[in-house]
Amino acid sequence: MLATADVQPITTPGLRWFGRLLTVAFVLPIVVLVFGRYVAFGRQEIGSLFRRWGRDAYGQQRYDAAIRNYNIALLVGGNDTRALYSRGLAHQKAGDDKAAVSDFNRMLQIQPDDARALVAKARSNRALNNRAEIVQDFEAAAKANPNNAAAYVGLARSRAENSDFKGAVESLNQALSVSPDDLSIIALRAQYRLKVDD
Repeated sequence: MLATADVQPITTPGLRWFGRLLTVAFVLPIVVLVFGRYVAFGRQEIGSLFRRWGRDAYGQQRYDAAIRNYNIALLVGGNDTRALYSRGLAHQKAGDDKAAVSDFNRMLQIQPDDARALVAKARSNRALNNRAEIVQDFEAAAKANPNNAAAYVGLARSRAENSDFKGAVESLNQALSVSPDDLSIIALRAQYRLKVDD
């Protein structure tokens, strides 16, 4: 009886090619079937899965992993605004505000009146010291959603940075009309009122 080590494989070129052809003949239909399912039915599910993984990584403060997962979600799902917004936030946390602005701009091309994206973009522009764009973004966010107190507070801070304390107080008054019990807004308004009186 021969041991398995004594058995020599048949190595003729014709049989090797036949084996490869046989493998392709069995594997190719399976790949086509799976890929066809992916294109027809699974694209949204796969994008959703990678968005969820990105959200989990973001929650664990693993921003590079979150960005990679959002990249795949966007590759699979196209212009998915949720993935664009989330990737922009992850870029902000990772310190890449230029990439964050790019993501928010891309999202705003799809949904021009998204106040969350406008506020987030303005924060990235603040980190990049793009003063003119900061005020425009906060004004657009306040116009898009008049009930967004963060937009009015950001607009107030931007105006104060440009020494427009009267405009800052007006913006904070609007923020207080939305969120009347917010003590941080009340304190900021008092601080800016003192500078208006000077």
